[in-house]
Amino acid sequence: QFRDQYQVITDKEVFRNYMHKANKHGKIAIDTETMGLNPLVDCIVGLCLYFPGELATYVPINHANYFSDIRIEDQLTEEDVLEILKELTADIIYHNAQFDIRVIKNQVGIRLPVYWDTLVGGLLLNENEPHGLKYLHGKYISHTDEQGFGALFGDVKFKYVPIEYAYLYAAHDAIDTYELYEFQARYIESNREDMVQLNWLFRNIEIPMVDVIVDLEDTGVAIDNDYLAQLHEKYNGNLNKALQECITKISEYSDTIKKYNATHSDKPFVLPPNIASSTQLAILFYDILKCKKIPGKKERCTDVDVMNKLAEDYPIAKAILDYRSAMKITTTYVNNIPGITHTDGRVHTHFNSMGAKTGRMSSSNPLNLQNIPSHNEAIRK
Repeated sequence: QFRDQYQVITDKEVFRNYMHKANKHGKIAIDTETMGLNPLVDCIVGLCLYFPGELATYVPINHANYFSDIRIEDQLTEEDVLEILKELTADIIYHNAQFDIRVIKNQVGIRLPVYWDTLVGGLLLNENEPHGLKYLHGKYISHTDEQGFGALFGDVKFKYVPIEYAYLYAAHDAIDTYELYEFQARYIESNREDMVQLNWLFRNIEIPMVDVIVDLEDTGVAIDNDYLAQLHEKYNGNLNKALQECITKISEYSDTIKKYNATHSDKPFVLPPNIASSTQLAILFYDILKCKKIPGKKERCTDVDVMNKLAEDYPIAKAILDYRSAMKITTTYVNNIPGITHTDGRVHTHFNSMGAKTGRMSSSNPLNLQNIPSHNEAIRK
């Protein structure tokens, strides 16, 4: 029913003409379809565009045959798209601008500016709700439950979705983005007293921060592999010692454990112990050692507060806390670093300038660089 609102462009001159019209209009919404969430390596599959007065447009770039994985011929190339994007002068609207800017920069070869980010606008207007494009557009504009990619296409990678179906989904995202921008602008750019400072924050801090974060994420954080190798040996040694200490402390209860297991074959305490299993630890403390429930905590809880309390009477609880601490540092900040280091020798983590309700920057995926233990100088180094 929406086919007359969308179009596919596979001709370079038609695409150039469309962009010239966008320049005259002055604003355009842009969205990208990709093979994944890593702008450094995941190829761009297509470009979604929309501005009022023209059809929402999908420009396929890297769709492929599902069975042969061979690229379909009737598409524009990254070089074609690069040539024409260089001519774009209209203000650009995105939803999650830093992702799309990085995709286009790394996969097409041009760094586009940002005029408006509807993800940022949504967070500023109401931080206490989801901020996905389809959720926000559905709640405030279409008043429908808009379906995401997974609900429509399942597990299929977007490049394998036939273009004659893909464009109906992709081009609509560009419409959603533009309409959401218009909705947000009515508030953020109004003269309402409560919006004046919000608009200043949006224009002077949050939108400029998009470009800063693009640079942060693309630059990445350099890894000293020689030093990392030293840490790997040290901290895996510490982890093994902590595990052996747990095993030693648990062995002090071996007779009690044997008696328990003799009558509880359905839920035994397994030896050697799995210290990472909360179920096994609950059996040890509540069924075998008969510990009382800690006030204010759930039944059979084994979290850090409970372990700290139990450690007053049970040395095994202190040993488990030491093991957990060693495990977190070793697995999070030592053992997994090689696997998340890019070919340039750097970790390219995600930053979010509005990731915390307190207003500070947050970091995530593949590593939270703002959660490195402050007391551990070796790891921070």
